[in-house]
Amino acid sequence: AKQARGPGFKGRIVRSGGPAEEEILQVAGKEASEGIYLYSPVGTDPTMTAFAQRYRKKYGAEMNSFTPAFYDSARMLLTGIEKAGSVTDTDAVAKAIEGLRDVAGVQGKLNWTGKAVYGLDRQVDAQFYVVQLRDGKKVPMARCNYSKCGALE
Repeated sequence: AKQARGPGFKGRIVRSGGPAEEEILQVAGKEASEGIYLYSPVGTDPTMTAFAQRYRKKYGAEMNSFTPAFYDSARMLLTGIEKAGSVTDTDAVAKAIEGLRDVAGVQGKLNWTGKAVYGLDRQVDAQFYVVQLRDGKKVPMARCNYSKCGALE
């Protein structure tokens, strides 16, 4: 971003992959980062905001943008273990996890998807956001899931 903006590039920059807004701002600076679009699992809905506040209070720092996904994944694993009634019977745990539907997570309602692409439903379908960096802060532009994105108003 910094190298492109330096000589005068004014076009859109899109960063795909995992969240990286803090790193982009740190390396490129606020001015060169202005307007960059990127993926973020963290939005401004009440469940996510409350989770971020609890995290900040407990750990005295802002959470990493991957934290909600890891938290929800761990909860799905623990729910599978509980439903299977075993920690050691990995086949029973896997079957219980595969059967989970409409799991309430900090990322929203979680379900399995991916069969059309991968042959098996092994991908968690969780909401995420397309955000834009504006004045050094991420601004949610669209709420998405595995199958669609919709602009935020």
